[in-house]
Amino acid sequence: MHLPRREVRASWHAAAVGDRIAGMDIMRTNGMRSRLLAGAAVVSLVLAASACGGGGTTTTTGASATVQWATGVCTAFSDWKTSLRDIRSGLEGTSPSSADLRQAGRQARDATETLTRSLKRLGKPGTQAGDAARSSLDQLSTQLSDGMTTINDAAASASGVAGILSAASTVSGTLATMAGDVSSTVDELRQVDAKGELGQAFHESDACSALFG
Repeated sequence: MHLPRREVRASWHAAAVGDRIAGMDIMRTNGMRSRLLAGAAVVSLVLAASACGGGGTTTTTGASATVQWATGVCTAFSDWKTSLRDIRSGLEGTSPSSADLRQAGRQARDATETLTRSLKRLGKPGTQAGDAARSSLDQLSTQLSDGMTTINDAAASASGVAGILSAASTVSGTLATMAGDVSSTVDELRQVDAKGELGQAFHESDACSALFG
């Protein structure tokens, strides 16, 4: 059966249009599939990067906490040593009165109590050497307390020129001993974990570098 020429052209045109539409649908489907695959790849990369970043943050935070602890210790020591140096300077090279001795005793007590509170507030570092470091600081607190007892007794019992001069010598000498105790404790803290995290923290802290100077 022969169709009229007009109907043949119309049929052919409809078939061509249908092929083009089908081709466009296939292209859109492939494009969507490509975008979905690309999106999934991006999400995977983001999740992987987040996982790596999370692990790094934990390590950095831990290290920073130890450095902060070391900085707190060194700052407290530096402030205390500065106060004691001023107190000793006020007693040396002069003829102090009993009032001067009592004032020196109060200043030493205030500085030492501030140091002790600061060290207690810091606690111990969260490292394997934390207990050893805390033990060294506790021992220092006992030594400083004993030193303050000696200073207070000397200042309270001073009377007369000779007695005041003797008490001033006792106070000055005890302050020097206490300063030596602090220096020894600093050395202990540096050596208790010299090659570990705590030793590295003391090395990285600017406050500790100034103290060790």
